[in-house]
Amino acid sequence: MFKQNDFRIYKDSLHKPSDLSKEKIASDPADSGTENSASNKINEQKLNPPERSPESGENFDKFIELAQSPKYPDEKGSEHILFKLLILAFALLIFFSFIPYVFFPLNTSPKDVPSFDDPGIKRLLNQIQLNESLIKEQKILDKRVQLYYYESYSDPVLKALADYIVSKSCKEHEFCGPKAIYLFVRDNINYVSDPQKEYFEHPFETLLGKGADCDGKSILLANLLGQIGVKTRFILIKNHIYVEAYLPYFRNYYKADDNWVPLDATCSNCGFGQVPFENYNKEKTIV
Repeated sequence: MFKQNDFRIYKDSLHKPSDLSKEKIASDPADSGTENSASNKINEQKLNPPERSPESGENFDKFIELAQSPKYPDEKGSEHILFKLLILAFALLIFFSFIPYVFFPLNTSPKDVPSFDDPGIKRLLNQIQLNESLIKEQKILDKRVQLYYYESYSDPVLKALADYIVSKSCKEHEFCGPKAIYLFVRDNINYVSDPQKEYFEHPFETLLGKGADCDGKSILLANLLGQIGVKTRFILIKNHIYVEAYLPYFRNYYKADDNWVPLDATCSNCGFGQVPFENYNKEKTIV
């Protein structure tokens, strides 16, 4: 019968080397010497590693260099590149935003637009010779033909007047000139209604009388713009007429249709390129 003490003795025998194993270890001094010599060789290799050939050393160095090189740029490098790209984009945005103002002064505004009190304007108005017979003859014509005639009417005084207004108000005429002429007509010609029968004023009549309604102011404005080479047309809406000037080199901000800029000289509160809000959606007829 197996007793508990017997089990304890058996368990202890598993963890203790037997006498036979002790004898074997003691009887094999060669094996122990072999182990010691092997460990000595390993230590010698660590202290004195074998020499490599130059060719194998170069390949090994290349392998180490390739292994240590990053496969992708680190986070700091990518952030640095992204920051440079953002700076470049911002610089380009500023450049293309301000280059029109530097090289193409589209917002050039006239200064000191002359009035009828200006000595030069008075001198030019004194030279006007109003041909009453010619004006009466034109009043008989069709209204549209009359508009064309008055718009394209050429006279040295009108040409000199347009040149004087622009040269007095602007340093350059291409962008500033049309604005100066518009402001001259808008601010110096008072609005005076026509009689019951429609009446188209000749430009000389408007200048001498210093007043006209929408058609008289529009005719004078179109004529003076034509004197500095600006093409114009008339826009008819219900009970009103105003001018559009062909100015392709102006920004789209001013344009209403293609390259045409609306100019309503009867609107005292309207800036260059503006018409009263209530007239924007009205049906238009181009003359």
